[in-house]
Amino acid sequence: MLPVGRVMKDIDRDDLAPSTSPRPYQSELVDGAPTAIQVVARSYQDEELVAAGRVIDQCLRKANNLGPE
Repeated sequence: MLPVGRVMKDIDRDDLAPSTSPRPYQSELVDGAPTAIQVVARSYQDEELVAAGRVIDQCLRKANNLGPE
């Protein structure tokens, strides 16, 4: 799991979620909640998984102007 940011009700609109869900998404209720990306790989592909996580982390840092860790 890689932490990404927080839900922003102005960006994460309710109409982006399927309306057929038994528990419809309501951005007002989750505004400010933390978000994350889950990265998975096949069995015995740990090195590839860690490498992908590093690339994703670098991209997120660059997009958010956080700089290197």
